[in-house]
Amino acid sequence: MKLNFYNHFVKQANGVICFNALSDAYLMLKENVFTDFEANFNNLAQFQENYPNQYKILCENGFILAEDFDEKEYYLNLYYERKFARNFYQLIINPTLNCNLACWYCYESHQKKSELSDEMIKNILLHIEKKYETDKFNHFVLGFFGGEPLLKPKIVIDLINKVNNLAKEKDFKLSLAFTTNGTILPLELLSLLKNFNTSFQITLDGVRKIHDTTRFFKENNKQGSYELILNNIRKITENLTDYGITLRVNYTSKTIAGLKQVVDDFDFCDRKKVQFSLHKVWQADQAEIDKKLLFEFMNYAKEHNFIVNYLNIYRQFFCCYADNYNEAVINYNGDVFKCTARDFATVAPEGKLMSDGTIKWNTEKWLNRINLRLPRLCKDCNLLPACGSICSQHRLEKGENISCMLDEEFTKDDYIIHNLNRQLIINKINAMYSEIPK
Repeated sequence: MKLNFYNHFVKQANGVICFNALSDAYLMLKENVFTDFEANFNNLAQFQENYPNQYKILCENGFILAEDFDEKEYYLNLYYERKFARNFYQLIINPTLNCNLACWYCYESHQKKSELSDEMIKNILLHIEKKYETDKFNHFVLGFFGGEPLLKPKIVIDLINKVNNLAKEKDFKLSLAFTTNGTILPLELLSLLKNFNTSFQITLDGVRKIHDTTRFFKENNKQGSYELILNNIRKITENLTDYGITLRVNYTSKTIAGLKQVVDDFDFCDRKKVQFSLHKVWQADQAEIDKKLLFEFMNYAKEHNFIVNYLNIYRQFFCCYADNYNEAVINYNGDVFKCTARDFATVAPEGKLMSDGTIKWNTEKWLNRINLRLPRLCKDCNLLPACGSICSQHRLEKGENISCMLDEEFTKDDYIIHNLNRQLIINKINAMYSEIPK
C-alpha cells in the first residue's frame, strides 16, 4: 500500500485536517494519531497495526492506495474522458451584443443594432440536429450570453421553444443557462422557464450604493440597477422550482467595502439554489485588494449559510467549458468561438456557422485549443483534481508564461480550509432542507 499523491495535511489546534483532492474526502485525525501516521508514511503496515480503524477509514477515503494504482493517470483519464465526451453538448448563443448597462470594465464592444436573425436561428437548429445525428448526445445545454441576451426576449423565447421541440423529437434532455445582468425578466419568459432546469449567473458590484455607480443604465440618467436586479431575483425564487443562481460579486479595492450588506439583502434566497462567487475585476490590481475585507465577507456569508466560491477552485473532473470538444459559442452574426471571455466585435472568430448547419472551424485555432495539454506546473501539483488547471485562454494568448492563481496570501492550506468550510456549509444546508416538510 502507498500514500495517495493528492493527499494534503493541514495541522490545526484541535488536530490535523486530511484532504484528498482526488476523492474530495475530508477527515480529521487527532494529533497523536497523525503523529504515528506521519512517522509510518514509509511503513503503513505498522500504522495499520497501531490504528486499524483509522487505517481502514483512510483507505476507504482514498488517502491510502494499492501500490500498483496510478492515481495521476487515473485523474488524467477522467479529465480527458470528460473533455472529449460526446454524450453532452453545450451551445452558447449571443442573441445581441447590445447592452442596456454601461459598466466601465466590460470587455465587450456593444453593438446597438446587433440581433440574431430568423435565418441564423434556422441555421442553429440545423446545427443542433446535425450534431445530434453525429453524436447522439443525451443532454443539451442551451446557454445565452452577449451583450445582454434578454434585450431580445422574443428571440430567446422563440429559440427555446424550437430547441425544446427538437429535444422532444430526438429525446434528449434540455437545460438552459443565462449569463445576464438581471435587469430584464419578461413574464412570458419567466412562465416558460418553469418547464426547464435553468441556471443564471447575475453580477453584483458591491453594496447597493457602490453597485449603482458602476452598473447603471446608459439611457436613463445613469439610474442604478441594484433594486431591479434584487426584485428580479426575488421573482425567480418565487416562480421557479428547478433553478440555480450564481451571484457573481465583482470586486475592486473600491467596491469590496461593506459587502456584508449584500448577504443581508439576499437573505430570502434558498441556500441550496443561490450561491455567491467572488471575482476580481480583471483591470484591478491584486496588490491593492484588502484581503481582510474579502475574507470578512466570505465568513459572514458562511455564517448565514451561503455557499461562497472563491478563485473558482473546487473539485472537478473536467476542463473549462471552452476546452470541451462538444461546445461552441455562436454570435448573432454566425461567427463561432469557444470562449465567451472575448470581445466578439474585434477578435477574429474561430469558426463560422454555415447555412447547412455545419460549423466551418479555423482548423489551426481549433486544434490548438483542443490539443492543449495540462501544463507541467499543474500535472506536478497535488491540488490539481480540485482545481482544474490554469485558464486555457490565458495560455493560448500568453504561452507558457503563466503562474498559479494561489499565492503567498492564499496558499494551498488556505484553500483546503476554505473548501472544508464550503463543504460543511453544503452539509448544513442539505440537513436544513431535509428537515423541511415536503
